[in-house]
Amino acid sequence: LPQPQTTLNYLGRFDYPPQGPSNGTGWEPVTSIEFDTTILGNVPVTAILDVNAYVYESGGVPILRATWVYPPGVLPAADVTELTDLWTEALTALADHISRPGAGRLT
Repeated sequence: LPQPQTTLNYLGRFDYPPQGPSNGTGWEPVTSIEFDTTILGNVPVTAILDVNAYVYESGGVPILRATWVYPPGVLPAADVTELTDLWTEALTALADHISRPGAGRLT
């Protein structure tokens, strides 16, 4: 099969366990990782667009964070900006839908 040109990696929710430091019942994320890195130079990529997303808590509010990595010589920045805007619009519509009373189950 052809190699995919886009990858999406949901890394999970980084607030486990929710009640404070680990007591041996779960894992704790490594907080020193920097997700907002950029491909520099002529580094080979496995996909034209690589999206990594995770959820963390700030002030008791869950926040979705995503990084978009792409080789600028292959994919124009304007196209990536348009795609991130559309992606944000779609996620916002889903969040609005599921926050309504009686919205149903899984979305």
